[in-house]
Amino acid sequence: MIKTFLISIFLATSASAVLADSTIIESKPITLTRDNVTYHYTVTEKSDGRYISGYVENTGDTFTLRVAHGRVTGDCGGTDVDFKVSDATSRVASAR
Repeated sequence: MIKTFLISIFLATSASAVLADSTIIESKPITLTRDNVTYHYTVTEKSDGRYISGYVENTGDTFTLRVAHGRVTGDCGGTDVDFKVSDATSRVASAR
């Protein structure tokens, strides 16, 4: 549950267009605290998608996610992640 919420928050806070060429742009480190859980991560834009990687301060869990072609794939705390962006977007909207 918290992992899905974590991913949803990243998608909501890191929206930007995926680049059409081979340019790589990495964000400055981002820290987000929500419901007493603190996340530290960066967002890297590449030609093949948006990569979100970091860790959960409270648990030490690490995560690496790729957002491309309307899907989120990767690993979060040792658990495989694979779902539609639209599923996360609707979950964020209902949490507000």
